Amino acid sequence: MTDIPVMNPQIAFDAIHNEAFRLVLKESIEAPDFIDEFCLVFGCEKPERRASALEEMIDQATGYRQHQWNEFFKQFIPFVHRVVYMPLLCQIDNEG
Repeated sequence: MTDIPVMNPQIAFDAIHNEAFRLVLKESIEAPDFIDEFCLVFGCEKPERRASALEEMIDQATGYRQHQWNEFFKQFIPFVHRVVYMPLLCQIDNEG
């Protein structure tokens, strides 16, 4: 299995303060095929919607759902930074 990029202070900073990276991240999150391929390659799971509203409410009340998303994004955000955002920056630098 390929190593998943690790969240570091620079990536966390970019995720909060860098408008360009936030746009790339937003577009990546809205691409279900991209997310599915990421999960397949790295063997992780995207939190799925529960079958019933009661299960959703229980997950939210216990914090389980938030924990699932936190674990997913801890892997996904650094991945997008390394394989989407950084190559785009290099391409822009080379063209400009």
